[in-house]
Amino acid sequence: MNTLSEILSYNKKAKTLSYKAEANISILSNVVVNQLHHPLEMILYKMGIKPNIEFGEYDNIVQDAVRFSNSDISIIFWELTNLIDGFQYSGYQHSQKEIEKIALKTEAELHFIFKAMEKTPLVLINEFTTDPFNTNLIHENSIDKVCSRLNLFLQINLPANFKIVKIQRIISRISIGRSFDLRNFYTSKALHSFDFFKAYCEDIYSFLSARFGKAKKVLVLDCDNTLWGGIIGEDGFDGIKCDSSTGIGKVYYEVQKMINTLSQQGIVVCINSKNNLHDVEEAFAAKGMPLDYNKVVIKKVNWENKVKNLIEISQELNVGIDSLLFVDDSDFEINLVKQELSDVETVQVPKDIYQYPLVFRKVINRFYNLNVTNEDSKKTEMYIVEQQRKTQWSQFENLDSYLESLQLNMVISVNAESVIERVAQLTQKTNQFNSTTLRLTPGEVKMRMETQDNYVFSFSLSDKFGDFGTTGATFVSIFDNVATIDGLLMSCRVLGRKAEETFVNELFKLLKAKGIEKCIFPFILTNKNKQIEDFFKRSNFNLISSQGEKSLYASRLIIDEKLAVINVKYEK
Repeated sequence: MNTLSEILSYNKKAKTLSYKAEANISILSNVVVNQLHHPLEMILYKMGIKPNIEFGEYDNIVQDAVRFSNSDISIIFWELTNLIDGFQYSGYQHSQKEIEKIALKTEAELHFIFKAMEKTPLVLINEFTTDPFNTNLIHENSIDKVCSRLNLFLQINLPANFKIVKIQRIISRISIGRSFDLRNFYTSKALHSFDFFKAYCEDIYSFLSARFGKAKKVLVLDCDNTLWGGIIGEDGFDGIKCDSSTGIGKVYYEVQKMINTLSQQGIVVCINSKNNLHDVEEAFAAKGMPLDYNKVVIKKVNWENKVKNLIEISQELNVGIDSLLFVDDSDFEINLVKQELSDVETVQVPKDIYQYPLVFRKVINRFYNLNVTNEDSKKTEMYIVEQQRKTQWSQFENLDSYLESLQLNMVISVNAESVIERVAQLTQKTNQFNSTTLRLTPGEVKMRMETQDNYVFSFSLSDKFGDFGTTGATFVSIFDNVATIDGLLMSCRVLGRKAEETFVNELFKLLKAKGIEKCIFPFILTNKNKQIEDFFKRSNFNLISSQGEKSLYASRLIIDEKLAVINVKYEK
């Protein structure tokens, strides 16, 4: 979808559909950027989000930072060339003192914006660049120095909820000529081209998907001509290529290195390949590949339909099918998955194999997290250990006996600053057991902890096999002896262990000790969190109102004294 007319046509159809999620997006700028509206609108529609996009006033960023501080996302285009009118040429005549004054003024304004938008969940601000006008100069001038200084200032002072968009990479990728429209700049201060805005939206896609809980969680890979060059069944172990000494081998070696890095960062890596399992195991053992085969969580190496394998991977990991990204070299397999499982994102290995590492770097972006926590680095091991738990489960006749054998321990924390980053991440990534699909930044979690009569309850879970880390949380506000549970969420990794029942039971105990008599649970139904509704019904919560996807459940604080499968402690 390349042309403006195609994008407009797509957006026109998308507006007629219904959406369960909306996003208020504000765009602040000191140049005219109205052409950004259409491609930005399109990528949000494609995420299943209804966008409400509003532009600030021209060259009024500081005041608009206050005006739009309640946006879900703000995007800031602060162009160096328009810090003062005609800076692209007048900067040559300014004295060092005048240049210093301009830099200090801009830094002070940036500080103001950081403070004004500290509660905005996500702010995207572009790095400064002199590319529109200084590309042909062979010496550094005063404008270049201001640019370097301000970019350094951003790197040092940028708050956690601000993210830098490296537009220099976009300009390099599509060229300076395609990035800027100088005719429009001189007539109407519209500096950027439509091609630039399309590429810009592609680059910020990962920021947006992470903000709205749409980031990918599981990387699923074919083997032949995907993890290595060649077909193991035809070329044998000696014929397949994945090494640092041959041309083709280097390509696959580099890709496997990147896959290994993703695995180390907590991305779940799986294999879905039509092959003999023994042959694949022998290939990894014989070739000394960078990807650690033991860190591949699920290995669907068989002659089954790959769509069936993908569904089973989703079920075994207990994640939504849209959490998967599938890489394969086959036209047939890619098209089959697109047709049968449209929610699975697919990436085809390019026919020009030397482009493969470049393509795979785009794949990496689909797994971007706004907040990286200690739990992320342990996630692969957690899933591998989970396979051991499932093996042990087959030895027991009933669930309670199995759970008792696990020696489960839950540690509950109340307003613990040590878990702020992780709790924020849970809100951004948890979809299945999430009562209101609330998405919060670390700053918003901290603000709730510091607000009177508001509490953030969280828990970590461990058993004899290992530690799951912080895997559940809820946000409680108290008014007139009634507690409102604004978001009850848990990682899918701990569901089915009576962690949800135990956590709510302990929550009731804590609230009852504060004199609370009743709990209200708002619930917003999505296409993924039906099990929350089932949990409410199973727990005999009362449905007191329902309108569309929004419901309200209530419960008296009834404590189950017999619920003792999990040993509970409180963090001191």
